[in-house]
Amino acid sequence: MKIAYIALKALPYIGGIEKYTEEIGKRLVNDGNEVTVYTSSIISTSTYDYLGMQIVPIKTPAFKGMQRIILSHFALIKATLSSVDIIHIHGFENSLLTFIPRMFGKKVIIQGHGLEWQRDRWGKFAKKYLMIMNFITNKFSFIFLDKGTVVSKYQQYFYKNKYNRDYSFIPTGINITQVK
Repeated sequence: MKIAYIALKALPYIGGIEKYTEEIGKRLVNDGNEVTVYTSSIISTSTYDYLGMQIVPIKTPAFKGMQRIILSHFALIKATLSSVDIIHIHGFENSLLTFIPRMFGKKVIIQGHGLEWQRDRWGKFAKKYLMIMNFITNKFSFIFLDKGTVVSKYQQYFYKNKYNRDYSFIPTGINITQVK
């Protein structure tokens, strides 16, 4: 199976979403899948291999506060035109154009990483946008996604109670070591 992850700052990992993708992605590769990860071009502007995953940097204009959304939409178009079977997009807020790959027969999975509009790091406008996109994506999920996943049991509970959505719980990828 060919799987695309959209969109990260970079790999090797920088933050939580990157670590999540690295851990799940390398496991998918080890199981015989082809994994493409679309990233920003902050580390490299050329495609490269990392742990068996093809990393495809996307150049985007530097609009403060909008760069991740723009990156996600550029990557979504590129992935739609590729031969991938599944597009895994990080964040409900990046789902505005996910109906496009679905029209082309691609399966879309959206991964929720938190109730973003509740985080202090966002300003008023960003919080409102995050809340609206979360509402639209979940209220009209039949348009935007085939499957939803979340990284916490609380999110799973929230989406079940608020939108009657059954999202799979996949915790952030970690390596568990045995202590002897």
